This record gives sequence, C-alpha cells and structure tokens, in this order.
Amino acid sequence: MWVWTCRFRNRKGYGVHSPSAFYLIRAVINEKEAYYAYSELKEKRHVGKMLSEKVDKLLLRLSNFIQPQSIVQVGNDFPLSLEYLSAGCKTAFCQALNGTESPEEGLKMLLEGKPLGLLHLTLVPTYQQWFKAALDYVTEKSLIVVEDIHKSKEQYTWWKTIQQQEEVGITYDLYEVGLVFFDKSKIKQHYKVNFI
Repeated sequence: MWVWTCRFRNRKGYGVHSPSAFYLIRAVINEKEAYYAYSELKEKRHVGKMLSEKVDKLLLRLSNFIQPQSIVQVGNDFPLSLEYLSAGCKTAFCQALNGTESPEEGLKMLLEGKPLGLLHLTLVPTYQQWFKAALDYVTEKSLIVVEDIHKSKEQYTWWKTIQQQEEVGITYDLYEVGLVFFDKSKIKQHYKVNFI
C-alpha cells in the first residue's frame, strides 16, 4: 500500500511532460482495454510456474507497441510469458535462453548479427552479465524489461546503476519490473510509475 501511495501522482501519467512518456504510461503501461490474445492466453494460466497475469499482459502490450524484430527471454522458468511476448508481435523472431549459457555466446549465437528488439530478463543468477552483454546488440529502438527490480537491496542498487549508464536513455520503474529504453534522441529521464 505504501508503494502505491508514493507513486499515486504518476499513476496515469500526471506530472509527466514528455508526450512520448505520457503516451507510453497511459496507452501501454496502464492500458485497461482487452487485447486480441488475452482470452486465448488466459486459458493457459492454470499450469506451471508463471509471472502475474498483470505483468504478462504488460509484456504483450510492450511487444505490440515496439514491434521488435527479435524477442529474447533469458530464463525459461516462465514459458507462458514468452507466449505473451510472441503474441504481441507475431512477426518477431522469438526465443528463450535458460540463462546458464555464457551471455556473450548465447546472444551472439541467437541473434547472429541482428539487433536486439526486446529482451525480457528474468532473475537468473547471471542477470547482470546478461544485461551487460545485451548492450552490444541494442539500438535506439530496443527495450529491456528487467524483472523484480525491488526484490532485494542488491537488485535495486543494480537497477540504480543501470539508470546511470551512458547507453541508457529513459527508464520506467514499475516496481514489479523495470523498463529500459535506449533512444538517446530523447532527454534521459527516470520515471517511477504506479503500475495499476
């Protein structure tokens, strides 16, 4: 409740002056309308380990919004999340890596010179190395979604260091996940958003 109260002002984009950030918060992050694949994917939610439905739906909307050429999920504990990502952009090359591979070799083999469109980074033991390796493949259109940025003090400290990296543009702290964009044509900003 305290987290929600602290972020109340930014629940629907209020106080955000950037038109693109306002649009992302209103029309993607906190969009409440039903998307075309929600009902079909909901029928699969009764089996296996999974993220919250709220986060999975966000992954679909983000994928739909940026229309990436490639989608990579690191950590294959959440296969349904990969389905949500894939449903958001059916033309994207979509693959999960289990996270035990060498990040450099895993991405090199998987992308084969292609830019990274969307990376969904779950909390595998080597998550920091995966993020670092992904920086070699990002473009101004790339998005990295980082799970559990408030799970521990170490994770949140690392999230704060991400925000300061030169390659990073705008970030969104949604408490459950963090969004990292790389478009340097926009002014670097770090938003805390009430993800409702």
